[in-house]
Amino acid sequence: MGRRKEKLNLERILGIALEHGPKIVEELNIRLGLEDAEYLCRMLREQGKEAMPYDFPYTHGVWKSEDESGIPYKRHAMKEFIVGLSKEKKIDYTDKMGFRKLLKYINIPTIRERKTNRWGTSFHGMISHGYGNSPYDAIADLVGHDSDFSRTKEIGLSPYDLPKAPQNTWLNKWGRPTPTARAAVKELVKVVSKEKRLDYKRPEDFINLLPYLNEDAFNTKKISFWGTTLSIVLRNVYKSVPRLALRDMLARDPEFSDTVTYLRIILPNISGVLPRRTYYN
Repeated sequence: MGRRKEKLNLERILGIALEHGPKIVEELNIRLGLEDAEYLCRMLREQGKEAMPYDFPYTHGVWKSEDESGIPYKRHAMKEFIVGLSKEKKIDYTDKMGFRKLLKYINIPTIRERKTNRWGTSFHGMISHGYGNSPYDAIADLVGHDSDFSRTKEIGLSPYDLPKAPQNTWLNKWGRPTPTARAAVKELVKVVSKEKRLDYKRPEDFINLLPYLNEDAFNTKKISFWGTTLSIVLRNVYKSVPRLALRDMLARDPEFSDTVTYLRIILPNISGVLPRRTYYN
């Protein structure tokens, strides 16, 4: 009798959902299990109404589960968010230039609040429970597995390319610069080196680069295709002092070991750049 009652309840929910949409279960104070939500989606599909288990609010376990093809529902949701946002902004997300324009909208408030599809679904649960409140993890998962984003995958996407980098991108839990911060500073060195036609790996050229690795360079030079600058890094991590950033990079990147040795011999008193010690593995 218990199973029959459950089935009848599902059929009743189906009838109401056909008329009012999946969100009606929230008004009915019903929280579906994943299997029930998947069943209702199949029934709605037979009636020509596309829906996903996450369109039924608060479906148990949906953000940790996969569909029958092995694709996580959270990835389905992120794709739906991107597709919907692209249509709204009239941007082609499969094109690298279009995706660059789209990046500024990929943030927690937009993901949580935007009504994505015909059912008015928003993805607060997806970003919170599926990706630990990290838009970067969400978009990186999608780009890494969906062929529609092959051009973006070829270019590469770093956490700092999003408008707001994830927590602990620049400073670790002890408040010290992270390897990501140093890697970003190195990207700036590469960009300026290329502009000035110098080889940053050569100690003599690195010295000639120093006047150009100034505050303006951190604030305005784009270190990636996505238009990322290091203004926030310089201000929040290195106290708006470029030479602190360079010193941190020199101290911990073994590629600059010859440069550090050269500086100690040729310019031992160079202000603020030469590290007191190195920390190479």
